[in-house]
Amino acid sequence: MGTQDGSRLCVLYVGREETADAVATALKRDVEAVRVVTTETDVSAALSPAIDCVITEAPLADDETETVVQTVNEFDQHLPLIVYSHGASEALASHVTAIGVTKYRLAAETDAEELAADALAAVRAYRTRFETPTDELSLKERAMNEAPVGIAISDATQPDNPLSYVNDSFVEMTGYTESEILGRNCRFLQGDDSDQAAVTAMREAIAAEEEVVVEVKNYRKNGEMFWNRVNIAPIRDSDGEVRYFVGFQNDVTARKEAELALAREREHLAALLDRVQGLVQDVTQTLVRSVNREEIEETVCKQLASADPYVYAWVGEVDVGTDEVAPTQWSGEALVSVGDIGVDLNDPAAANNPTARAVKTGTMQTARVGVRGFGRGYPTRVTEVAAIPLVYDDVTYGVLTVCTDRDGVFNNRERVILESVGRAVASGINSLESKKIITADNIVEIELEFESRALFFVDIAAKTGAELEFKQAMYQPDDSLVLFFTASGADPEAVAEAATECREIAAVQLVASDDDESLFELTLAGESIVTDLANYGAKTQEITAYDAGGRMKIELPQEANVRQLVELMKQEYPGTELVSYHEHHRRPTTKQEFVGSLKERLTERQLSTLQRAYVAGFFDWPRPVNGDDLATAMGVSRSTFHEHLRAAERKLCAELFERPTEPRLVRE
Repeated sequence: MGTQDGSRLCVLYVGREETADAVATALKRDVEAVRVVTTETDVSAALSPAIDCVITEAPLADDETETVVQTVNEFDQHLPLIVYSHGASEALASHVTAIGVTKYRLAAETDAEELAADALAAVRAYRTRFETPTDELSLKERAMNEAPVGIAISDATQPDNPLSYVNDSFVEMTGYTESEILGRNCRFLQGDDSDQAAVTAMREAIAAEEEVVVEVKNYRKNGEMFWNRVNIAPIRDSDGEVRYFVGFQNDVTARKEAELALAREREHLAALLDRVQGLVQDVTQTLVRSVNREEIEETVCKQLASADPYVYAWVGEVDVGTDEVAPTQWSGEALVSVGDIGVDLNDPAAANNPTARAVKTGTMQTARVGVRGFGRGYPTRVTEVAAIPLVYDDVTYGVLTVCTDRDGVFNNRERVILESVGRAVASGINSLESKKIITADNIVEIELEFESRALFFVDIAAKTGAELEFKQAMYQPDDSLVLFFTASGADPEAVAEAATECREIAAVQLVASDDDESLFELTLAGESIVTDLANYGAKTQEITAYDAGGRMKIELPQEANVRQLVELMKQEYPGTELVSYHEHHRRPTTKQEFVGSLKERLTERQLSTLQRAYVAGFFDWPRPVNGDDLATAMGVSRSTFHEHLRAAERKLCAELFERPTEPRLVRE
């Protein structure tokens, strides 16, 4: 059966329980749903706009058929209503027909098929006369039933707004059957942790007969939580009175959880930034205040070990001779004994050790490892470890290793933090190491012999047959390093051409040239052996190069690891040999001593010429006096005056730019 447009009906059956099931079963072949109530008091709650037809048995208990008819007519006087009588009664038939019954049927003369046909015919007539055309109504019904959002309608005329209609999406979303839903207030979907502000907003909007939109935690029948975006609006009759509330439900769990995850991530990021700022600030203050490397390492270990989520930190240095990373400073919870945190780089097991991998690769390494507690009887525990190499300008000063007893700590953000800390610590150590050579009283002077043509000065000498000698180095305003070399025994143009071909040299300038030697200004393109040594805390004193190789004299602080430096040079430039080792004592020079030393180097005539030129304003601009005037005053020729003046200026510059030392102990 079914209506002409193929839509199915929703029928309310009012009758005895013993007959309701049989009639409902027969009707279900042609209707969408049959709602069964057994007494007239249940009819009001069951009526809703979704009901297409009402069938009531007669007589009901206590002869309540008339009450049912009146209730249906009050709801909708045109709603199809069929009285299904179990006994012939002309009085009843006349009475109910008079008060608005669509059809009166005797049970003895009517089977279920005929009853269904009566219901369909009554509904068809009702729709034709009082509602929109059947095809339009069918479209609206299908749209509601098949809508991808949950739709629920509650009866505002009944106490507590019971649900009188729900569509398929609502049933699917909640997991409850239609019979378990209808007649209940929609709050049954809420839980103890539902947002009370949202619940209050819905309650107040319904009381005020206003529209409201909220997002609230609801629970399916199986207990699963979902986020429900609920849009509630009142439906008014022709008199403006609210008869129903319609609610549209959308499962927005995926979007809501993404929003909450983003909020948590932002909160975590804010906390992380606060921690980063505090940690970096602490490390920076340590670098500024520390007077030696040991203090930097000790303080950084303490800061990291006390910073959540870390529990332990240690710094190790590489012994080039033994290829071991030995701990120099450590702090934190006693996870391990000091002897357990060193690592032998030659041990095959070092391939799985993050500290060893960090030293070998020059990059941060992480791993989950098992460590034993300090002392006997402590069990082995698993922890996450991150090892950060302390590298500055290709010079490795050691490795910083931190431990945590939590999982998943060393994510990308944490790696950025620790790598920044590692760079800062390495920069601070480099700064202190570089200053040592300037302030040290006891220094070491070593001389290295090279064969490798990877050194630009050895390569230039080999190509041209020239002998090169390093004079001075200076930094330009753009931080590029300029080296001054003299070249003898070769054509200056050939030397310049060979220097231009070296990748380490960005620019070549011939400053001066005579028959014996030429002075070149070489601007380095980037890193070189000179800058590498400076980063290591060493100062280049002398460089000589010839066609078979070259030599270099270097000064370092006495506490510097000379052996490590030499081994690094041998690895970088094969054929390198240590040819001499000297320890020197350098006493601080006072102003009086500097002046005295300068006067000792100047002749009486040179000192007199320099002093007279200074007092007379010869070095001012514009000059109030010229060389001829001073020469006449001194009773010498102009050329003699300038010869004495140039000699004095050269010796003065030598005192400023050269730093002689006093030998104390020689080991060769």
